[in-house]
Amino acid sequence: MTTEIPADLLARIKARAEDPARRSGAASLGANSTPIETLLDSLPPNPDPDMQNHVQRLQGMLANAMSMFGNVAGERGATFAMCGPGVGGLGGGIVSLGGPAEPIEVRPCSEGDVVATELELGFALPEPLRRLYLDVGDGHFGPGDGLYSRAQLVAKYREMTDTPAGPNEEEWPPNLLPINGADWDLVSIDRVSGRLVYFDVEEIEEDEPDTWQKAFRPEAESLAAWLAKWLDEPTPAEEYQQWDAQLRRSRG
Repeated sequence: MTTEIPADLLARIKARAEDPARRSGAASLGANSTPIETLLDSLPPNPDPDMQNHVQRLQGMLANAMSMFGNVAGERGATFAMCGPGVGGLGGGIVSLGGPAEPIEVRPCSEGDVVATELELGFALPEPLRRLYLDVGDGHFGPGDGLYSRAQLVAKYREMTDTPAGPNEEEWPPNLLPINGADWDLVSIDRVSGRLVYFDVEEIEEDEPDTWQKAFRPEAESLAAWLAKWLDEPTPAEEYQQWDAQLRRSRG
């Protein structure tokens, strides 16, 4: 089994990574979203004083919520919600909470940058992952929030291996290097086989036999296969737009 990324696939990945609206699921939503405060500000004014007071209270609550979401989201930027067409009479769409993330420039890493990361980890990166950092960029492209940056890669591996990660003091498999995912729902590359493994923390149940092992399941045969599937799928924003168009057609 080959784990290399073919040149034509690498070119497609690079082209998509250079598109701020399509480089990841999160980027897709961010580029096509409307902040909820903007949506509320565009509501037609209501002459009813009680309704005006209600809207003012709601906007105050939203200001607090924005602060909370901003603190929780951190560098991930906004969190998103979907609204269907016609919500509030304004057409709906993709709504963001917590403010937009700062634009991220995706550009290739230097050989020295990658070697420094390998020294921090204590082992060489799998060749296809190394190639992505060198030829495409320092993460933030791919499914979900995208491939981890090199700093995120080191931080997540240390988080999972510095102390026992399992419910019964099980050790994180040292051959699994997390490369993508939020919190503990992780996609990892097996440094030995090149296969990708998904770790689902929700599969772990206390007092269940083999519960730790059940949390690991196959994700893809290779990094190349995982990214090829991503390239062939619509972004979350494109999926929403397709659904929105179908719903509008069904309404005549």
